[in-house]
Amino acid sequence: MDLIKILICFGCIVAITYFLRLLKSKRDNISYTKNGIVYLGFLGVGVITVMDVITSVFYAPAESFRFVGYDSILFMPLTALIVAAFAFSMTEIARIMEKFGYKGGGVYSFSYMVFGRNVSLVAAASILVDYVNTAAISAISAIENLDGFSGLSDTAKLLLELGIVWGIALLNILGIRENSKVTFYLFGFVCYILGITIVLGFYDMDSMQARVVVSSITITSGKLFSGVDSFVTMLVVGIASTILAYSGIESVLQTRKLTESWRVIKGAYIFLIVFIGVVTPTLSLLAITAVPDPKISDTNLIPTFAAAVGGEYLSFLIAAAAFVALTFAVNTAMVAGTELVSTMAERFGIKKIATKNRHGNEYRIVIFLAL
Repeated sequence: MDLIKILICFGCIVAITYFLRLLKSKRDNISYTKNGIVYLGFLGVGVITVMDVITSVFYAPAESFRFVGYDSILFMPLTALIVAAFAFSMTEIARIMEKFGYKGGGVYSFSYMVFGRNVSLVAAASILVDYVNTAAISAISAIENLDGFSGLSDTAKLLLELGIVWGIALLNILGIRENSKVTFYLFGFVCYILGITIVLGFYDMDSMQARVVVSSITITSGKLFSGVDSFVTMLVVGIASTILAYSGIESVLQTRKLTESWRVIKGAYIFLIVFIGVVTPTLSLLAITAVPDPKISDTNLIPTFAAAVGGEYLSFLIAAAAFVALTFAVNTAMVAGTELVSTMAERFGIKKIATKNRHGNEYRIVIFLAL
C-alpha cells in the first residue's frame, strides 16, 4: 500500500472515530437506568440489529449479481428504499402496540392482537425457528470465513462454533447493558474496516468503472420502464434478488420490550436504515464494478475487492470483520429470541421460565436457546 493510501486510511479512521464519538456522546443513546430498570436507547437497539443485517454485505452483492448481473447496481439502493418503508411500517406497529398495552413480543404480540391466540403461536414458532437457524448458521459461517487463513480441522471448527454460541449466551446472561456496550465497540471495529474499504474503493475507481455504473443504470432503467409487463417482472425479480442484503430488520421491533418507548424503536430504525442504506449499496457497487468477473469470485467477492484496493492485509481484516459480524448475528438472534419467549411465558403465566438473574436477564431462556 502506497503512502497516499496510508494517509487516506488514517483520515478515514479519524472521521469514523469522530462519527462513533458523536453517536456515543449522549450516554442514554446506548443504555440507561430508570426506576431500577435498564433500558436500551436507540443506539443500543440499533447496533444489536445492525450486526445481524450487516452480515449480508459480505455475500449479498455476489448473490444479487449471480441472478440479475449489473442490474443489481440500480436495484440495491431501490430495495433499500422499499425496506425503509417496511421499517417505518414496523415503527407504526410499535406505536399501535404501545397504545393498546402490548410492549414486548414484536410480530408475535401484534399477530396476537390482530388475529388471536392460534395464529400468534404459528407466528411465534416460525420466528423462533428462524432465530435458532440464524444463530447456528451464523456461527458456522463465522468460522468458515476464517478457514481460508487458518486451515482448521473439522473438530477445531466444531469446538469454535460451539464456543461462539455459548460465549454469546454468557454475554446475554451478564445483562443487556454489558451486551449493548460490547456490541457497540465491535460495531465500531466493523465500521473502520468497511469505511476504509469503501474509501479506498473510491480512490481506485477509474473511468471504466464509472462507465459501467452509468450504462448499467441507463440500461436497467430502460428495461424497467419499457412496459407494464416488463416493469412488474423486472421489479419483482430485481427486488427478490437484492432484498437478502437487508434481511433481519424485524429484530428491532422484536426488542421493543427492552426500550422505554416506541420512539426509541423509531430512532433505531432511522439509524439502521441510514447506515445499511448507505454502506450496502455503495460497497456492492464498488465491488461489482472493480472485480473483472464477479461471477468467478461469487463466494469471496468482497475479500477479493478488498485485496485489490488495499492488499492482502485489508482482505484479512475484511474476513475478520465478517467473523465479528457473523458472531454477533448470533447475539441478535439470542436477544430477540429471549424477548419473544419471555413475552409468551408472561402471557401464559409460566413465570419460572422467565425468571431473571441479578443482571436482569432471563437466563433460563438464554440457556434453552443456546442448547
